[in-house]
Amino acid sequence: MPHHKKLYLILLLLIAVGALMLYYQIKKARSIVTTYVATPIVSPTPSYIPIDPTDPTLGNPGATLWIVEFADLGCKHCQEVHYAIANFVKNNPEKARLIWKDAPQTSLFSWGNLPAHIAAHCAYEQGQFWKFSELAMSDKNNLKEAGLTKVAQGLGLDLVKWNTCRAALDTKNKILDSMALAKKLNVTDLPGIFVNNKKINLTADINIGELLTKFSVIPQ
Repeated sequence: MPHHKKLYLILLLLIAVGALMLYYQIKKARSIVTTYVATPIVSPTPSYIPIDPTDPTLGNPGATLWIVEFADLGCKHCQEVHYAIANFVKNNPEKARLIWKDAPQTSLFSWGNLPAHIAAHCAYEQGQFWKFSELAMSDKNNLKEAGLTKVAQGLGLDLVKWNTCRAALDTKNKILDSMALAKKLNVTDLPGIFVNNKKINLTADINIGELLTKFSVIPQ
């Protein structure tokens, strides 16, 4: 058999083997059955979330609608959701209460925005947590040391007390405890929002303000 005919035969054999493998792969793929499992917007199972007296809160302490927010000051989505929730609470001060929990993201080589969260809690000691945290959220440069100090000065904080608080181990431990709680509650995507202890599974098409309005009209 001429050399070129042998080559053609080998090519045809390879093509046949490839076609056969493709056929079996297609047949296997068609046999796979996928089941769509919808994730409910509101988790049906409540979670136990301990509230510390030193947790920053906004709204009515006696409100029947409690919103717990786990957030990172450097998270853009956290900022958007926080503003929407804070506006709802400010517009419904008797019906709702917002409780802040810290969840700064960390990595093997970085503590992320932990210093900013510590700084915000030290602003809390001087009654300026919400203004401080919202200013820190609004500009990533405010999350750095120079920016944090600038925000503190702009709010008229006592810098000696503020810096003493920032250096205290108890302040750092409070943030670490909150981070551990977030992990225990399986808060993997930020922000982690709980309404009356039930986790809200946020998606891009959910308007958190409208959702909270629906909660507020349901008898508790």
